[in-house]
Amino acid sequence: MCGTHAPLWITEPHPTRPNEIVQRTVCNHWDGSCCSFSSHTIHVKFCYGNYYVYKLREPSNCYLAYCAGIVPL
Repeated sequence: MCGTHAPLWITEPHPTRPNEIVQRTVCNHWDGSCCSFSSHTIHVKFCYGNYYVYKLREPSNCYLAYCAGIVPL
């Protein structure tokens, strides 16, 4: 699971309009359970040129890490 014991991911869709910034809830996976640790929010921006910028918060403990993948637009 992307090199960590507890991956973090956003639970809602990415923004779809260029220059749009949205707030998204981040959840986690631990020991077969979703959202075992408290969730938090991050900001995601859809930029001109079809790419995203993420304003991430530090994970709440050392076992958590953000995971990313390439998804066609």
